[in-house]
Amino acid sequence: MVRVDCPNAGCTERPARGSLEYHTEDQCDHRMVECEWCEKVSHASYIYSYHKEVNEAQFIMVAKRS
Repeated sequence: MVRVDCPNAGCTERPARGSLEYHTEDQCDHRMVECEWCEKVSHASYIYSYHKEVNEAQFIMVAKRS
């Protein structure tokens, strides 16, 4: 199995090459996402922790695609 570096800035994960797309778009805490509720754009881990404190039931995020 060949492991590759995640291209997201700040991520130190080395997923298998075959799962890199899944990691970068769905799993990586360092991927940029846009919250559909507040429209804030930031790293997934920040958006999640922000809404967990505000109101976990209203937390919705989607990957920010360029």
